[in-house]
Parts: sequence; C-alpha cells; structure tokens
Amino acid sequence: MPDSVKRKRKRPPRKSSDPQLIVQMQAGFEQEWVGASASAAECVLNVYVLANLIESRSLEWVRERRVPSLSAFNVLTILNGAKEALQPSEISARMMVTRGTMSGILRTLEVHALVTRTRHKGDGRAQLVILSGKGRSVVDELMPRVHAAETRLMSCLTLDEHREFLAMIARVQASAMRLVLPAPGTVV
Repeated sequence: MPDSVKRKRKRPPRKSSDPQLIVQMQAGFEQEWVGASASAAECVLNVYVLANLIESRSLEWVRERRVPSLSAFNVLTILNGAKEALQPSEISARMMVTRGTMSGILRTLEVHALVTRTRHKGDGRAQLVILSGKGRSVVDELMPRVHAAETRLMSCLTLDEHREFLAMIARVQASAMRLVLPAPGTVV
C-alpha cells in the first residue's frame, strides 16, 4: 500500500478551514529515512517554528523599549519579582545560564541604565544587582503587554485545550530530558 494511503488512515482528515502546519514532510519521507517518523519530524520541526515565532515577536517588543535581548528582559523581570537586590549568581541560577553569560547581560543592562550593581555590605567581594527606576518602568510597561499577547496567542484554544496542551508539553519535555542520540552509524 502506498505511503500516502497509509497516512490518510493514520491522520484525521483536515477540513479546508483548519489552519495548516508550516512544516510538512513530503510523501516518501519514511522510505527515504528508514526508522524515521514523518509525524514525529513534523511535531518537532513545528515546535521549533512556533518557538521561533514567539521568540522573534517577543524580541521585537523588548527592543522597542531599548532592552537589548530577551535574556536582558528576563533579568529585569526576575529583579522586579524579587523586590530586593540579588547576587548575580542567584539570577544566573534562576535563568539557568552560566555566571559568565550573566556578567555580559548585566554589563549590557548597566550600559542601558536598567540596573545598577553595588557591593554587598556583608561581603565586599560579592555584588548585588538592583533594578533601576528606568528598568522598573520598562517592566511595568511591557509586562501587561506580554501577558495580553500570551492571552491572545492562546485564545485559539479553550481552557480545557490549554490543560491538554500543557499535559502534552510536560510529557514531551520529560521525554526530551531522557533523550540520548544514538551513536553514529547505529540503526534504531
């Protein structure tokens, strides 16, 4: 039986009004790539596309307010939520980035006058990072817009579908945490 016929049986028929996936595998994909799954490849590639779309739109919004990057905006939101000065190591741990990466982000934020760094009173070797008034204004302006955009983005799904989506994401995240690529030349 040809692959195109098999696929029609596996997938529910699409209505002409249904949105189409941005990335779709060509017929014969599974024959060309033995052991591959066209539907798995479509899922992974479309997650990449979705993440990239969200990230690029988000980056546009933060750059409108002269915040240099999404990582920089993340630092600002962490400091805003903390309501107190934090050590750079605390911020890097929350963001899951290296201390070296954090140093660069903080340097950029200081140049833009969005944070200030001061010496820790109890330990002169340590620094504390404080959100500046300008940084707080940026967070106060952008966060309502970010949350409104999140709501608009997900409004295409019902609340029950949100829960289903989150459950599926959790399963895929758990699977990704266990993922080990096969050794070169290994046929799975």
